Amino acid sequence: MFTDDDGFDCWVVDGTAGVECRGLRWETTGWLDGAEMSREVDEVRFAGPSAGDPGVWLELRHTFDRTWQIRLSASSGDWADWPGAHIDLAHTDAVQHSGLIEQTEPGVAVPPPAPVWTWHLGAEGWLMAADHYDQQVLFGSLRRGVAVDTDRGVQVPPARLQPGATHVTAWTVQELGGVAEAQGLLPSWLPPVTGVAASGEIGVNAPDHGLTRGSVGDIVVDEEDGVTLLSNTEPHGAIHEVLLHGPRGTVTLPLAFGRHPHDLVPDWARAIVETHPDGEELAAEDAVILSTGASAGVADAGDVLERLPIRTTSAAEQPLVVGACAMELARTGDPAWANRLADAVQHLTPVPGAVSALVRAVVGVFAVDGDPQPYLDRIADLELTAMNPPRTAQDAILALEVAAVGGWVHDDLVERVAGLLGWGMPLSTVLPVDPRTATQAIAAMSLVDERIVPHWNSSPSAITTQASRWVMAQYLAGVDHPMELAAWLLLPVTQ
Repeated sequence: MFTDDDGFDCWVVDGTAGVECRGLRWETTGWLDGAEMSREVDEVRFAGPSAGDPGVWLELRHTFDRTWQIRLSASSGDWADWPGAHIDLAHTDAVQHSGLIEQTEPGVAVPPPAPVWTWHLGAEGWLMAADHYDQQVLFGSLRRGVAVDTDRGVQVPPARLQPGATHVTAWTVQELGGVAEAQGLLPSWLPPVTGVAASGEIGVNAPDHGLTRGSVGDIVVDEEDGVTLLSNTEPHGAIHEVLLHGPRGTVTLPLAFGRHPHDLVPDWARAIVETHPDGEELAAEDAVILSTGASAGVADAGDVLERLPIRTTSAAEQPLVVGACAMELARTGDPAWANRLADAVQHLTPVPGAVSALVRAVVGVFAVDGDPQPYLDRIADLELTAMNPPRTAQDAILALEVAAVGGWVHDDLVERVAGLLGWGMPLSTVLPVDPRTATQAIAAMSLVDERIVPHWNSSPSAITTQASRWVMAQYLAGVDHPMELAAWLLLPVTQ
């Protein structure tokens, strides 16, 4: 039985019906002033009117047998516009086991937002929650209905209800032996990689589906040996959609074609040179872009960087300032940059990117035959800090940087950070962390020796490459602060 070990908990609070089993917390919102709840040994049932339309009756069943089955139904005695329902997911066991715990106030530790990965594409969808790559995984599949991902979880979209008809959405959750086993249950039409270079191709093997272009992007469709090949028409990359029409309905499949940050830097650097007001401080990310642009031959990029001070709005941005100063020291050999670097390092705190910035500093000082010891000492200080159990995603990223540079990284730490990027499963435009944290995780993962996790189906480089393609493709899709995200990807010396 699915609940032999620890049973399940259930509750109703403020229009939200919640169930937790084996560490997976499933909360469904949308009831008017709560819902009635009835519980049996192997099932819990919630029922009540919809908050969006009291004439719509909602019923939610969580049934536990060999699998965990979730069935949400909406019905009405008359024509009605049901606004849908929202589902928040969190895997509390995975949070506790990995040590990623947020401290909200002294003495109170609570889980951070959901370390559960979802890929809901319309008529098909999956979710996964895991502590470790090659240990127990909770894997869920959408069995009926339609659902899509949002930045807060999963959304069952609005529906027009007919009198007497019932609208049903259903999932099944099962336990598997590891991430690789979960990957093996994904359908053959789902590409193993959904983010590639702007000039690359993505193959879709879907002989039983019809394929049409979606509403986003103008994608090129070709065919070779029965496989549909999809390529990008935008020279700078973009996110495109294709629609797959199959027996269960239509799937909207987003695909990312992204440039490497280095390819976009010259245009960005020229834009900063031409438009930045004279005398105004440079943003930290602008400094990294200008230095990289100067190395690529962008006229006046170095002059602007030399002439203007660099500002930061928080300690989290200081690694970019240190990195820009170190890059300029290595590029120009100017002792003035050595002084600016030393000053910037004084303000550096234990945050993601700090180790990569200090490695940049060591490289810059070596380039002018300076003394790198002060910066090596700072790395050693960070190593002591990072040896504490990581309590947040940012702590884990910093710890991975320190471990990778120090040569003592282990797969558990890699798993914690790779988990922020979906562990090599197919990505959608919704990651379980914010874009800055994602790019910092990508940068930290780029330092990892590939031999650390030989048992993974997806190597660290494959995970980071796909994730960075998504980040850079979203630059054209309207993501906020694209240059800041690119700057974090440019910070490590390995880039």
